[in-house]
Amino acid sequence: MNPATEAHHLTLRAGLQPMWTIYERPTDYPNGFIARLFVHGPGIFGPSLETVKGATLQEVRAGLPKGLFCMPRFPEDDPKIVEVWI
Repeated sequence: MNPATEAHHLTLRAGLQPMWTIYERPTDYPNGFIARLFVHGPGIFGPSLETVKGATLQEVRAGLPKGLFCMPRFPEDDPKIVEVWI
């Protein structure tokens, strides 16, 4: 099991909702794409330390846990957000 899948399953087992947000060239990773695991639950919403990095969007998608649903970015989202997987 890859680290992203392990983190995803640990989040679910803790009773929290995992969400993966993919960014294109954010300030802290300007040379590619990065997915960050966000955790949502009672009184909790924010990024974890778990990430998936790659030179292409396809590389990052391939590193995410299987069976997720892709949501396109909303117009009001940060322009560096590509999509969210839940």
